[in-house]
Amino acid sequence: MWDFVYDAVEAVKFVSDHSQIDKSKIILLGHSEGAIILPLICNEVTKSNANLKPIHGCVFYAGFGENLIDAMAFQRTTLLKEVNEKSGLLGWILRKVITKERLEKCIDDQSECG
Repeated sequence: MWDFVYDAVEAVKFVSDHSQIDKSKIILLGHSEGAIILPLICNEVTKSNANLKPIHGCVFYAGFGENLIDAMAFQRTTLLKEVNEKSGLLGWILRKVITKERLEKCIDDQSECG
């Protein structure tokens, strides 16, 4: 998740340097998961030491209709189901790498799982 946040901050830095962009009028649109992390992006832009102006506005488009914890639990369950249904060598490899325990540990630790 933080990779997406930092990538978006870098995008704001990039467009802020453009001569035809008014730095004080940048508006961000977040779709789906992007709508959920949009506040984090705005916060990181404000905290950055790149002389960026605060984000002028935000558009939250099609964010989750439920809380993030439930949505992530649903995603984990769906992923595990798909991995368990995958056949062949790829299925075997995925089942060795993507386990319920590992996914839950990543969530509990909020650590990188790659």
